[in-house]
Amino acid sequence: WAFDNLSFLTSSGFLDPIASDSKSNATIRTKRKQRASEYAARCYFMGGLAGLYVNLRSFWIHRNGALVKARRRYHHHHDESTTTTTSSSNSSHDKESDDSSANDALKKVEQKHFELFLALLKSTCDVTVFSNNPGIDLHLKLRGKKNHEGFHCLCGLISASTVLYNNFPNAE
Repeated sequence: WAFDNLSFLTSSGFLDPIASDSKSNATIRTKRKQRASEYAARCYFMGGLAGLYVNLRSFWIHRNGALVKARRRYHHHHDESTTTTTSSSNSSHDKESDDSSANDALKKVEQKHFELFLALLKSTCDVTVFSNNPGIDLHLKLRGKKNHEGFHCLCGLISASTVLYNNFPNAE
């Protein structure tokens, strides 16, 4: 964000030298603004890549750890309750309590998994958007042409939508 602000201050003329003519200021200002904008885009892209790595790692660890354990526990309790028959009402009440706690735990873990998925989706879209910006032009360098603007905009909208979804209060 610092180079975004620097780019704005440069383009507004705030950082122009005081003792020089306006024509040379305009050309110098344009060059400085372009360099600051490109550097800002590169910083955003590197931040996006770091976020993608962290979110992918968190998603993978949760998927292969807590989610698997919660599903096994749920299926274990569910299979146990269907195979054993008891005549005691207290015993059946305890089984229902175990089933509901296993079900609640599974729902809680699945909710966390969905939140991690949204974070991963946002990071993926951010990297796609930032990789198409001037100064990076990853698609231009790899494929010979820039990414389609429609896809670029769609990724930006998805990224913004995940932020809105995460910040919007749950209606219960």
